[in-house]
Amino acid sequence: MLPWLWLWQPTWNLPLSGSVSQDLAPDVIANGFFSAIPSGAGEGALEQKIFEQVSYGSQLGWLTDLVLAASGSDKVPAEKVQEARAALEGLRAQIVKMKDAHREQMVAEARRTLDALKARGDGSLDSLLKEYR
Repeated sequence: MLPWLWLWQPTWNLPLSGSVSQDLAPDVIANGFFSAIPSGAGEGALEQKIFEQVSYGSQLGWLTDLVLAASGSDKVPAEKVQEARAALEGLRAQIVKMKDAHREQMVAEARRTLDALKARGDGSLDSLLKEYR
């Protein structure tokens, strides 16, 4: 049997009483991991994209195998060295593509901004370009 004023009864939701969803993947950009990279050393957004391709642990493992093999250590099998080298070469090709795409995106964004300044017609584009000549 329903209470006679059931439509006007308030609903109280205590913590964790409803559906709970949590993103367990760390947001390293919000935590400042990649934003701590100085602008002269790299770009946080680009570093994040590269990190999403292959983690630093995997890259470090490949590099360790190659350095040990180059130093004459026989503890790393030749097949593993070849796999590490191929993986690093593949990763390097991906990184070059990402950097090229990022550069093209920056140029397109700069072009849109310069076009907007030109459309204003108040001479702000000319004064800006004088600084770079």
